[in-house]
Amino acid sequence: PDAKPRDDDDPAWPASAFTATGLNHIALSVADVPRSRDFYMKHLGLTLQRDGGESSCFLNCGPHFLALFRGGKPGMHHYCYSVKKYTAASAVDKLKAAGLEPDRRGDPVYFHDPDGLVVQVAAETLQQE
Repeated sequence: PDAKPRDDDDPAWPASAFTATGLNHIALSVADVPRSRDFYMKHLGLTLQRDGGESSCFLNCGPHFLALFRGGKPGMHHYCYSVKKYTAASAVDKLKAAGLEPDRRGDPVYFHDPDGLVVQVAAETLQQE
């Protein structure tokens, strides 16, 4: 279809597993969580939502948040879309039906995009891991 807004009732659009309503959060793997926390607070004005010490941290960014996790190689850990009518069980079913391999970790459900990037889906209200 041409570059027009998605219309789920339009038969020209292929059915999608979900209807994303926005980017929920981005999670980064960092070498030093407190150092990265301080950087984002000082230079971008993010505010502390929850501090997990050396292992994790969640920072507010307007209606969204940035999650920091201690990891071996710095980079993107995952990114998350808010989706309509989310439940973890239905997300797993929809992803399996689409031929994808979901990874459910309680309420969060993750899967890989074609390039191997980790995508999470969540309810439209913001959630923390």
